[in-house]
Amino acid sequence: MTITLRIIANILVLLSLAGSIYIIYFVVDRSQRLEQNKKELTLWEKNEVHCLYTTSVLEAGLLSQGSRSDSMQRCKSQEISQVQ
Repeated sequence: MTITLRIIANILVLLSLAGSIYIIYFVVDRSQRLEQNKKELTLWEKNEVHCLYTTSVLEAGLLSQGSRSDSMQRCKSQEISQVQ
């Protein structure tokens, strides 16, 4: 059962990374096209790449922090059971 859950978790993480890569590529390409075609950019158009990058970094940090805390809890529970 745990192997299945780990495989599912790994697949979900890979899908999340692939989605992030696609979104970053799409937004950077769109931003470059806007800079070439428009003379005056809105505030969002000027900063959308930075906002997207910051959001994806925060998301990745939250995902890794959650998995770290789960593994730390498992290690602590194993240490406690070994002591008893």
